[in-house]
This record gives sequence, C-alpha cells and structure tokens, in this order.
Amino acid sequence: MKDRSLFVPSQAPPAGTLQSGGQVTTQAAGTPRYINVGNNVGEFSYQFNPATNLGSWAASTKVYPGDYLVFNFPTRTDEVYQFPRQADYELCNYARAVRVCKNWDGARGCKVKAQQGTMYFASGMLGRCQRNQKVAIKVKNKPYTVRSIVVGKPTASFGWPWNPQVDYNLWMQSTKIYVGDKLVFKYAAYMDEVYIVPTYNDYVNCKYDNYVAYCNATDGIGDGCFSSAITVNPTYFVSGSYSHCFANNQRLAVKGLPPPS
Repeated sequence: MKDRSLFVPSQAPPAGTLQSGGQVTTQAAGTPRYINVGNNVGEFSYQFNPATNLGSWAASTKVYPGDYLVFNFPTRTDEVYQFPRQADYELCNYARAVRVCKNWDGARGCKVKAQQGTMYFASGMLGRCQRNQKVAIKVKNKPYTVRSIVVGKPTASFGWPWNPQVDYNLWMQSTKIYVGDKLVFKYAAYMDEVYIVPTYNDYVNCKYDNYVAYCNATDGIGDGCFSSAITVNPTYFVSGSYSHCFANNQRLAVKGLPPPS
C-alpha cells in the first residue's frame, strides 16, 4: 500500500473556509474594528491620558489596516497630533505634525483610520509628549487565512469538477493558489481517481508506477478528497485514468505562491 498521507479523504473543510457551490469562499470580512487607544491598561475611563502606559498597550495590541483607533479623553483636556516621521515623534517636534483630534473630540471618542505602517501620535497639551503621553502603533496586514480550493470550479461545465472535459490549464491561469492552501478533488464514484506523481517526467508521461499518494475511486464524493498543504515546490496531480490524463490532459502542476502580505 502506497503512502496516502498527502491526501485526506472525506474531510470537512478547515475552520475559516466555506464551500459554496464548489467554489472557494472565505468568511466574510467583518466590519472594521474600533480599538480604544490605551484600553485595558489605563487607570481611568478616558485612557488617553498621562497615566496610561501607551507603549505597553501598543506592544500587546494587533491593529490592521481599516481598523479605527479611538482616542478617549474628556472635553477640553487634551488633543491628539499625528507625526509623519519617527524622528519628529521621538523629539516631540510638532512642526510637521497634524492635529487629528481637537480638544472637544475625545468625549465621544475621536476616530482615526489605521493605515499600513507605523503611525505616530502624541498629546497636543504642553509638555505631555515629553512626559511620554505618546504612542507608536504598528499597523500590519492580517495573517493570510488558508483556503480549500475545489479543483476545476468554477470552469466545470457540469456536476463533477474533476473530469476530462475541464481545461485545467485555463483553470490554473484564473486561480491563485498560495502556500498553505489545500486542493479538493470532487468526482463521481468509480469514474476517476487522482494520483500525485513525484517527477515532472512522470507527470508529462502520465506514469503512475512511482506515485506517492492517491485518491481512490470513491474518495471524490461527499466533501471530496483533500490534498495536504501546497508548498513552494511543484506538486504533480494526474487523473487515475490514463486516457483522461494523456488524451484529455486531465492533470495539473501546482506551485504555491507566497501568501499575500
């Protein structure tokens, strides 16, 4: 019995992905988050104040592009300035700084949209920046969420997307597959199989002798047959039917792209 560890038959899709009509969909992006600057580390209800350790808060808080930073402070007790450069921020040099929250904005929460990169803020009240009422917030993209991709969708002309009628070269051209994604093969029982072969030569000649993993004749029904995570190295998939592979080109070579950053 050959090793089938690269395939996991009849497995439910990983958490965080949904199958819809055989196509890949990820959970809908939520509405933007509103993040109170200094929340959970300040002594008072208005966390943007000289007593809050804003550096500690920033170090433990993940902020993504599109989130909103909310500055809370009592009316007419503070302002917030944003600095364009780290050097200005560190020296509390307001010459190029922009006031993003006026002194009456904080009572209801002054909102600033997070943008990728490091954002530099400080109090606009005299001497408070020098007393460390300032914060540098790193804004990074969310980590990539891996997907389960049904091979052949949405270009399959009928029911089962793993079949000799699908142009898999065309499908590959329109499908981005990233490192960590998994492929799902769906086909009618006893109508096909899927093999992973080790070399390009095996792939182009539809040779199965040295296959390293496979989906059998019934693995394609139900949730389908899942591959292991795609890597940066090419993985060669071929139909278990020689005529499908050779005459109909029912095969694909997959190299994972670097995940979006």
